[in-house]
Amino acid sequence: LPVWLLLQPRDYINALQLITSLALIALGLVAAAFIYSADPAPPQSPV
Repeated sequence: LPVWLLLQPRDYINALQLITSLALIALGLVAAAFIYSADPAPPQSPV
C-alpha cells in the first residue's frame, strides 16, 4: 500500500476496505450465478 494511503485516518481506510470487499463479494455472486447454473428440476406434480 502507498504511504499516503496509510497516512489517512483509520476510519477512512476501514470504510474503503469495507466497500471494496462488499463490491467484490457482490461481483463474485453475480459471476457465479452466470457461470454455474443448476440442472432443471423435474416437475413437482405427479400429473
